[in-house]
Amino acid sequence: MQLIRASLRALGDHMQLALFETALSTCLRSSDLLALRFDQLLSSPLGAPEGIANRIDVKQQKTGNVIPVIISENARAALMAYKAWIDESETGWKGRVFRIEREHYARYVKEWAKLAHLDPRYYSTHSMRRTRPSHIFSKTRNVKVAAELLGHADLSHTGAYLGLDTEDAFKVAEEHDL
Repeated sequence: MQLIRASLRALGDHMQLALFETALSTCLRSSDLLALRFDQLLSSPLGAPEGIANRIDVKQQKTGNVIPVIISENARAALMAYKAWIDESETGWKGRVFRIEREHYARYVKEWAKLAHLDPRYYSTHSMRRTRPSHIFSKTRNVKVAAELLGHADLSHTGAYLGLDTEDAFKVAEEHDL
């Protein structure tokens, strides 16, 4: 992750950095990520300067369910830099945050994999959705947290999504002997 972040910063690509950070942070499907609007992200509590909210609710296009998503500090900083860049270069931030199509996002993910010296054949937009929950699950072994981040109602879906199998169950059982 750090290599991709550093590379995008060095390139001065505010949009890609904001897209990368927001994708990692929110765990949204590409359709939901690319449909985000600026008015969803902005928060301005009474008397506070306008900024990016640390949590928002997103209605999933696939399920119709509204789920809360977290916008990390890295994502908020990247989004604010992107906002400043847009404010300087265009007519301002109206409409969708990322004015790109899914195919462009998919191409960016492949480019990011190359920046990290990874084989791009194994990475897709869905890899971005899966990254944070997989990382958290590997550290905590808490499938419920991963399910919440993904907006899954059924834990068996999350288990399959994370690629959990019988061997994983045995491994965890061995680590936690009574």
